[in-house]
Amino acid sequence: MFNLTLVEFVNACVFSGCTVALTVICLLQYIVHVGRMTLVRRQLQSTRERQELVSRELQVVADELAEVKRDRNVTRFESQVLREFVLQEDPDKALRAFMRRFVPNPNDGFAAFLRHDEGRLVITQSQGLFDGPSTIFDLDSTLLTQLAAGETIVYDRQAVRGSRIWDSLSPRDRNKLDRLFLFGVGSDEDLLGVLMSTHLGPAGLEQADQIELIKRILATIHCNLREKLQLEAQQDQLHSTGEMLALRNVVDRNYDSPAQMLEEFVRQSADKTSADRASLYLCTSDPTIPVKAFVRCGEALQVGLKEQWQRHEDDLVQVALTIRSTRQYTRPELERMGIVTLIGSALVIPVMQHSRTLGFVCLSRRLHENFSRSQQAIAAWVGNLLADLIPRVLNQAVVERQARLDGLTQLANRGEFDRHIRHEFSIASRSGTPLSLLMFDLDRFKLINDTFGHPGGDVVLKEAARTIRDCVRGIRTADRVAGVKPFVARYGGEELSVLARLDTEAARRIGEFIRTRLESQAIEFEGQQIRVTTSVGLATFPDHAVSCEDLIATADAALYQAKLNGRNRLEIAKPECVET
Repeated sequence: MFNLTLVEFVNACVFSGCTVALTVICLLQYIVHVGRMTLVRRQLQSTRERQELVSRELQVVADELAEVKRDRNVTRFESQVLREFVLQEDPDKALRAFMRRFVPNPNDGFAAFLRHDEGRLVITQSQGLFDGPSTIFDLDSTLLTQLAAGETIVYDRQAVRGSRIWDSLSPRDRNKLDRLFLFGVGSDEDLLGVLMSTHLGPAGLEQADQIELIKRILATIHCNLREKLQLEAQQDQLHSTGEMLALRNVVDRNYDSPAQMLEEFVRQSADKTSADRASLYLCTSDPTIPVKAFVRCGEALQVGLKEQWQRHEDDLVQVALTIRSTRQYTRPELERMGIVTLIGSALVIPVMQHSRTLGFVCLSRRLHENFSRSQQAIAAWVGNLLADLIPRVLNQAVVERQARLDGLTQLANRGEFDRHIRHEFSIASRSGTPLSLLMFDLDRFKLINDTFGHPGGDVVLKEAARTIRDCVRGIRTADRVAGVKPFVARYGGEELSVLARLDTEAARRIGEFIRTRLESQAIEFEGQQIRVTTSVGLATFPDHAVSCEDLIATADAALYQAKLNGRNRLEIAKPECVET
């Protein structure tokens, strides 16, 4: 009986009508159900825990993969930057490629390398800066010390506005600025410069990690950059030395005049420094006399543009007068001076002899890119050489000028007259333009000498010469056509002459103007007034002469006719006056 199964037992209980058995059965079923439910809950709990564990492990793996990917991107970025930098021999190109990694789109921001040069920070390369290289940045000395010590300076826009950097940026560049990062390149003992950028790289990296990466790259390329810059400096020095020797050869050539030598030297200086135009200004010992351009040369310009360019040059030199040191004008500086067209960059070099300023050289060009270190070195050498040349040239010019002038009247002498008339006649013959000669002879000059002595006669000659010189300077505008530069000379004794590229009628007006002016002016001598008149002879090529000698002869014959006709008059040559 005790070996009955549970079912048999239950059935026995049911058939026997045992209620207790049913209760036991229900209890047992409940226990079984509870056990099963507990088991299911445990299984579900275990499944969730395993899922959470798997999820956590997957997240760890994903984080590790992201970190590996980020590290790989950082490593690749660093490797590419270093490879590009090391393989590029030109430091400027290497720096440009480096900065393009941070600012690929120049419209969105800018980056620049500021080279530390004798206490100044000069932008030698940039990406996205409107003004380009050679802009001088003024950084606080404390800030520079921090950068040299390895600190990284991070400015927001407001902080930049309160610094000196803001003044060195153009309005266009200021608009790109939201944040600015500054890194020192080098160390306290060997600070090569400062890297400045509005953005860092690579994208997707935390700012702190980007900063550490850039610092690591800069520490790696520091020595390589120093070697590149040293090599570049040596190459620049060799190039500059070659250009200086070429300019020295310009000085050693033979020229017709000192002015021609200076003009060629200044022109070649502009070419060696890649300037479009160059001007040499000379100062006088009298500070009240404004500095004036002695030589202007360079790119040919239309009349209106040429005058505007020259006014800009004059303005630049006026500013340099107060500074008396080499001054490079960047685009923002030119705009502040009102120079917004034509000139994009300029360099003004003083010509100093000891503490005395002899003049200035103004180099200017259309490009906004300013002058390189090599070009500045050549320009400085040009200023030093001119400091030695100008006094010698001026002394030589004075000696040559005195050799060409009449000692009494300070007009051109007879020898200079003969050379000048032959030169002008050859031009007139080739071009078919008229050339007029006016011969003046003071009336009754012997009587003046007899009455007032030779000192009185000398005074009359000097005053008559001064009057004629002043009159030809005042030729009216209608006669100031191209090439009309009247030449005044003492032909001999009391004979004076005026030679000009004018037709007969224009020359006649000038001759009459001079004659009447001499007649109306009294000359003071030892408290006495001397009245003097002049007879004038006029001849014109090709109307009255076919050769240089004929022109002189017919003008002299017309002068003789004026004497015969009563003096104090002007006579025009006639064809029959020409001797055959």
